[in-house]
Amino acid sequence: MTTSFQRIKQVNIIAAALILVCGCNGYEKNVTQGEEASKALYILNEGSMGENNASISCLDLERGHLSEDIYAPINGTPLGDVANDIIVTEKYVIIAINASNIIEFCSHDGKHIAETEAVPACRKMTVDPAGKYLFVTSWANGGEVVKLDLENFGETARVKVGFEPEGIAYYNGRLYVANSGGNAYLGDHDYERSISVVDAASMRELKRIDTGLMNLYGAFVQNDKYPQYLLVNACGDYGANPAGSFIFDCENERLVESFNFPSTYADVHEGIFYTMGSSYDWASNSSNWFFKTISIKAPESASGSASVSISDGIISKELTGTIESLISPYGIHFDKQGNVYLTDAVDYKNRGLLYRFDKEGRLIDKQIAGVCPGHFAEK
Repeated sequence: MTTSFQRIKQVNIIAAALILVCGCNGYEKNVTQGEEASKALYILNEGSMGENNASISCLDLERGHLSEDIYAPINGTPLGDVANDIIVTEKYVIIAINASNIIEFCSHDGKHIAETEAVPACRKMTVDPAGKYLFVTSWANGGEVVKLDLENFGETARVKVGFEPEGIAYYNGRLYVANSGGNAYLGDHDYERSISVVDAASMRELKRIDTGLMNLYGAFVQNDKYPQYLLVNACGDYGANPAGSFIFDCENERLVESFNFPSTYADVHEGIFYTMGSSYDWASNSSNWFFKTISIKAPESASGSASVSISDGIISKELTGTIESLISPYGIHFDKQGNVYLTDAVDYKNRGLLYRFDKEGRLIDKQIAGVCPGHFAEK
């Protein structure tokens, strides 16, 4: 635990960043600031590596106003360098800041409360149903999951899992962790194909399940209607082993069905997964995109098999067409009412865009977010 608030804080950096982003992409900058919204969507902007420009945008869901950055103005310092994940609890907004090696805890209006450096190379997070513990994946020390107490923000335990763990979900007292092996290109180990199963109470790894797919990196989405099911992306090795994705059953700890298309960015609404998948090949230096809707029907009994159906596109031709027109699709989110949000990272250096659609897939508006807007959390 640290209270040093250690990150780059120079006022001139903030000023320079503000000068840089003004007028970018040809859209008017939204500087709405005001009282905390009662219903809000937080958009985590990852920022660019080494630029210390991660930020949190906040959309007032009742008024439609977007505050581009709720953190830096109230705290007088940038959020940090490369933000990877965001969770909103009853008390906190929690952010994993990967390159800064910080887990940040702030209030719903963005004010700093605490931070910890106990989880270097932090990646993805989940909380237990009681909201007592935070579980974080880390690429440090060969791959770990760290358990933090949300009362004092201190570490209680950690457990070794596979190399470079990414997505994490809590189900029925167990953690399910996607191992990627993302540093395989360095030659120290191969890409991973496993999901680690960890007992959340004892923080003991119980088993590793071979999924048959390589490099479990990207979307790792728990179904809102049927929480035993996860949608998991697999990047492959960008060559002989192509990208794909699959549905995983936590109740029976087995794969339900694998797909020959990636689900790089995905979300779920009322039991249906919606995915935007990008497959990259090193040899040809080319990417292919896939936009899919995956419907899942739970079995009659807990031990039965779910049925899965797949269709092309997402919600409407207008929404799917907008996705296809984006320069760099970077995120998709459904709010509780079924409205849809897309983000475009554009050139990954300047501010990105947030598109808002109604539940019928009709465009409402688009607004400017921060650099590389890619993660969402709703209050």
